[in-house]
Amino acid sequence: YGDGMCCTYGQGGYSLTDDAGNVLSAGGAFGGSDAVPFGVERLLSGEGAEQSICEGEEGMFAFDLGVNFGGTVEYLATGQGVVAFDQPSAAPGSTVTATITGLPVGTHTITITASDGTKVATKDFTFEVSAIPAAAVMTQPANGAVMIETFPTFAWDAIPSISQYFFEVASDDQFTNVVKSAVVFTNSYTMSDQLNFGETYFWRVSAANDCGEAVADPFDFQT
Repeated sequence: YGDGMCCTYGQGGYSLTDDAGNVLSAGGAFGGSDAVPFGVERLLSGEGAEQSICEGEEGMFAFDLGVNFGGTVEYLATGQGVVAFDQPSAAPGSTVTATITGLPVGTHTITITASDGTKVATKDFTFEVSAIPAAAVMTQPANGAVMIETFPTFAWDAIPSISQYFFEVASDDQFTNVVKSAVVFTNSYTMSDQLNFGETYFWRVSAANDCGEAVADPFDFQT
């Protein structure tokens, strides 16, 4: 009551805005009643809002410009990396495709800001960039070690972002005759099968993730 929206209490008006302050619908010419059907459409929406890519790879995403923009829409990207759009500006209702390169390892948010000169909208895109694994630094037994026990323990430095390794021992440096292989979830492995005394063996460790695999150069040792 007394708000100008009902009955005979005066003139009133209404306005529907989004969280950026853009007016989506407005009116105020009331008679006995005024009914205005409306739908709410995002000014800016997008696909590929969260992505996982590898270091050095190109990321791709797309965003849609709502039809409620009032004219030609221009847009820009803020955040790390280099973003390239398939078109420098577009009409309302268009889909814009973009690529991003140069993101370092880590989590990054790229914000797209679009405007027709009056209405402004933003959309965030998040990229999780994983590193290509580095080769493991093998430490024990050292390369060329002698008089190693026949149930040796092998060790190497842990690699960040790697949760499992592939371990191998062979009797030749080409690993055509593998004596033991195992998937290992820590950065060490103790032989459960006895090696022959007085022989030369070769060992290596491989590290892999979704971005690739790195195989360490083999070490040799003598029991």
